[in-house]
Amino acid sequence: MGIALIKKLARISRGVFNPTNIREEWNWRYNVRGDVRCRVFFKFRGKEHCVDFTSYGEALVMEPAVWKINELIKDTGYRYYSASVSDLWINYVVLSARLVLFSILGFRRDLQ
Repeated sequence: MGIALIKKLARISRGVFNPTNIREEWNWRYNVRGDVRCRVFFKFRGKEHCVDFTSYGEALVMEPAVWKINELIKDTGYRYYSASVSDLWINYVVLSARLVLFSILGFRRDLQ
C-alpha cells in the first residue's frame, strides 16, 4: 500500500518528486487502539527518507507523509494540496505557486 501511494504521488508530480529504491515496513501493533502504520523508505536527491501512512480503522491518514514530501520539494515551487470531496475521500493534486494563485483568484485559462 505505501509503495503504491508513493508511486502515485510521484506520478502526479510532473517529475518534481521522483523517489527511487522504495520499500515499506509494517507495524501492526502501532498503539493500543490497534492502529496500523506503514513506514515507507525511499531515496530522493541522493538521500534516504521515510514517511508514515497510518490507518485508524478504515481511515487512511496521508497528511503527515504529504507534508514531509512537500518539505522535500519546496524549492521547486510545487507542492501537494488536498481537497475534501466528501467526508470519506481526499484527493491530492500538485500545483505550482503560480497555478495556486490563479486558482485562488478564480482565473480560468491554460497556463502552459
